[in-house]
Amino acid sequence: MVMIGAKMPLLNTSELLCCVNRYESQHEEAVNYLESTNRNITHNYILVECVALAFVKKFSRLQTLEFISDLLKHPDSDNSTLAQPGL
Repeated sequence: MVMIGAKMPLLNTSELLCCVNRYESQHEEAVNYLESTNRNITHNYILVECVALAFVKKFSRLQTLEFISDLLKHPDSDNSTLAQPGL
């Protein structure tokens, strides 16, 4: 995780994968962290990488896509900030 500002963590692929699969060793810690932060930002490339790695690790495709969809719809998530040119 990378901090952008005081309380804006950049969610990385490893954290997202831990959230997707409850059998990951740090699943509970990742979910608790995600729920405890005020605002989460990520990049479209991180989301794409998460889906691809979940497929390779044989995670449920439906569960993975639902997680990503829920993350994008959540009011405290922002995946557009880092996708803008020049950032």
